[in-house]
Amino acid sequence: MYDFAFNITLEFHKPVFDYRSKIPFAAETWDAGFIGNHGGVASYILAVLSELLDKFLVEFLRVNESACNDPQ
Repeated sequence: MYDFAFNITLEFHKPVFDYRSKIPFAAETWDAGFIGNHGGVASYILAVLSELLDKFLVEFLRVNESACNDPQ
């Protein structure tokens, strides 16, 4: 049943600036993924994607809580 296999990978890349080389780049600071079989049900893929996005938002807000609460 490889016809129904799918893979989702979410990554967050944070902008970084190397002051020594003066080169800006993006560094991966978070990732999550899922490999599975959707069985022909597209809504299952959307549900998995929704769960991964929820996981990212919870973790992002947790580690950035002080910056998110700062009114500036």
